[in-house]
Amino acid sequence: MATTWVPLSHTPGNFASAMWLMGDGTVLVNLYNSKQLMALHPEATGSYASGLWTSVGNFLLEKEYFSSAVLSDGRLVACGGEYSGTGPARNGNKLLRDLRSNDTVFYAICSTAGVD
Repeated sequence: MATTWVPLSHTPGNFASAMWLMGDGTVLVNLYNSKQLMALHPEATGSYASGLWTSVGNFLLEKEYFSSAVLSDGRLVACGGEYSGTGPARNGNKLLRDLRSNDTVFYAICSTAGVD
């Protein structure tokens, strides 16, 4: 069976530097050269082509080339990274806050500096 790629009707506003498929089907995106996290919510049919983007929070530091994983309990773990902030706050890891999008809770692991 051939697979066809369909462009999205809406964009998150910038290129994605990292993306994660969360347990509820939401796609979580970290925008390139940014702290911003956006979530793509699929349509009721399950299609992402015309899905809606919402802002769900921020990392404390911009991140590139970092390790990450979606845990079985739905939390996102993102650690370290190259080009992740400046000064002594670089590359530390600590739970920042929960980021709520509809009924989904995302946990962002970020720098220890300025933790909420």
